[in-house]
Amino acid sequence: MKSQTSWLSGLLMMSLVGLVVPVTAARAESLTVAAQTVADEKAVFATVESVSVVPARGRIGGTVVQLDVREGDHVTRGQAIATIGDEKLVLQLRSLDAQIQALQAQAD
Repeated sequence: MKSQTSWLSGLLMMSLVGLVVPVTAARAESLTVAAQTVADEKAVFATVESVSVVPARGRIGGTVVQLDVREGDHVTRGQAIATIGDEKLVLQLRSLDAQIQALQAQAD
């Protein structure tokens, strides 16, 4: 029994020796700390919007038939940026022209 116990203890010691990692002393280095500006630039995707965006509204209903500015153009107050067309207005104008002609014919 004694030989069996010594054999197991020898095996245990050999396995423990294999697990031991040699420890080495670390060398100390002298380091200098100094303030330095670091460029913090990153590529990002975004939509840039002006803080002074004003909605543009037409005084009449209709369809935009001509656009005089493009996105990003600088505009000033009162500047025409688009032309709005409405076929109903054309019909009303023709009707009024016909009424004017009829009234002028009656006056003559």
